Amino acid sequence: MATNPEHLEILKKMGVSLIHLKDGRVQLVQHAIQAASSIDAEDGLRFMQEMIELSSQQQKEQQLPPRAVQIISHPFFGRVVLTAGPAQFGLDLSKHKETRGFVASSKPYNGCSELTNPEAVMGKIALIQRGQCMFAEKARNIQNAGAIGGIVIDDNEGSSSDTAPLFQMAGDGKDTDDIKIPMLFLFSKEGSIILDALRDYEEVEVLLSDKAKDRDPETENEEQPSSEHDPQNQSAEPMTSNSQEVDLADQESPEESSLNSHPELLSPADTDNAASVSPSEQNSNPTENHEPTSLDGECTDLDNQLQEQSETEEDSNPNVSWGKKVQPIDSILADWNEDIEAFEMMEKDEL
Repeated sequence: MATNPEHLEILKKMGVSLIHLKDGRVQLVQHAIQAASSIDAEDGLRFMQEMIELSSQQQKEQQLPPRAVQIISHPFFGRVVLTAGPAQFGLDLSKHKETRGFVASSKPYNGCSELTNPEAVMGKIALIQRGQCMFAEKARNIQNAGAIGGIVIDDNEGSSSDTAPLFQMAGDGKDTDDIKIPMLFLFSKEGSIILDALRDYEEVEVLLSDKAKDRDPETENEEQPSSEHDPQNQSAEPMTSNSQEVDLADQESPEESSLNSHPELLSPADTDNAASVSPSEQNSNPTENHEPTSLDGECTDLDNQLQEQSETEEDSNPNVSWGKKVQPIDSILADWNEDIEAFEMMEKDEL
């Protein structure tokens, strides 16, 4: 252990000094001339070789992704998400459901011995400080006290996940299957956020997970004042009324209503135009468009011209009722019939 006095004394005899880096890591340096004896110097050399092999082996191992500590109690409501380092033991949050609970500081704070305040951490997530013993030992002590999870806070003042590489808590070289609770690591800067919140609000609830969760919609609704919803409701009402007007216009147009009220006045050309206006009527009466005409070609052309003229009149004056349009059509038909008879008489005279 980097802070264990006995371990530090043994390293000193072997000429090995320990340097704490700003990112929370520990660097070992050996000076053989500083060893207590030549035998201790040789032991120090073997120790350094073993540490190099162990370090390279750990780098080859699969690196676990970072975890998240999310403060979900008032007044944070999930807005504060802290990047946390995973543990190579305990409950794997990527394979199991997240752990949610209130936090409590353990006593002793380093968690290296049996807790003296088990009632304070029972059913909660224990806060413990890094150092003095192995991470697995801390986890066992808070688990025996009834904690449902643990957060280890770095003892290196000023360390932060923004500047330091991801930190993983390793086991103690023994079987760690007995550890069933999740354990996460926070650097000093992130850990102080939880400690400050605990001091200011007394009750702080957090969520330990493999990634940050979405905020609770019910909580967001409570935060938003009701006035923010009023404009939406007011704007929704005109939209509803507009849609109703569109539906009414689609149900019956003036041309369709007039055509349906006088079906006996329709000619074959009128039927074609009516079908183009109302596709639904065309589908219901597919044979209307194929009715044979009894008039010759000239009458058909005249009727088409007459229909175009009547449609122009309808477009220019849509308020005129159907009954007022029928009379001028009949008079025009009579005039055209007289002209046709005159043309036929002229053809007979020429022959």
